Amino acid sequence: MAKETAGSVSAQLMADHLAMSRTYLDRLVSSGVIKRRDDGRFDLDRCRVDYLRHLRRAKRVSPNGEARAALDKARAREAELRVAKIEGQLMETDDAIAVTDELVGLFLTGLSELPAQCSRDMQVRRTIEASVRDMRQRIADKARQRVKELTA
Repeated sequence: MAKETAGSVSAQLMADHLAMSRTYLDRLVSSGVIKRRDDGRFDLDRCRVDYLRHLRRAKRVSPNGEARAALDKARAREAELRVAKIEGQLMETDDAIAVTDELVGLFLTGLSELPAQCSRDMQVRRTIEASVRDMRQRIADKARQRVKELTA
């Protein structure tokens, strides 16, 4: 075996030496990356150098591959978002804001109607109205605070 590794080796030994399958070695041979000797065997040193050059060339070309991978990833993300929207798990920001505005409006209107619905006694009603005003003020203050945080 030591004689075989010193120069000319079989296809299987060449594949083992380069840590690849025979099928992949055959593919590299057919594409001209690795060359067989006239006797059908492989020159171990020459094939190793040729394979390393092939790997270096592939690495230099890889920015194109990286750009392609980034594009593929972006397209996959876009498809995920489309599916999520169709399944009702996602909505446009403008639509979400409109729905939120509508719901907050309903809540504040209902909150303002609460004192009149709760009591005919004017003292109790004024107490409830004061609580409602306090609650609306806290909501407004919190909203202003969040706007400042988001715009800072």
